Amino acid sequence: MPTMFNEADRAGILARLDRLTPQTARLWGSLTPAGMVFHLNAQLQNVLGELKVEPRKTPGIMKTGFFHWLIMDSPMPWPKSAPTASEYLSDAPGELDAN
Repeated sequence: MPTMFNEADRAGILARLDRLTPQTARLWGSLTPAGMVFHLNAQLQNVLGELKVEPRKTPGIMKTGFFHWLIMDSPMPWPKSAPTASEYLSDAPGELDAN
């Protein structure tokens, strides 16, 4: 899996972001390219403590080790169009900038 800690991976990720345009095809769900960049940036802000995201109520069985592994850590791909926290979405995510 690519990681931002690996210089070659980081360069590849940044190159993919540089190729995005408003017309880039949606591959995962309903988010526009600008909306997806907003979504990813909001998740990074959450990890850095700059954005507070309210925890979702999770059924007890989903908190067990196996289900947590199955959903969060297993090699299975994340399901397309899976729900996300409202803090990670925006009605006006901004424009993709060439800078």
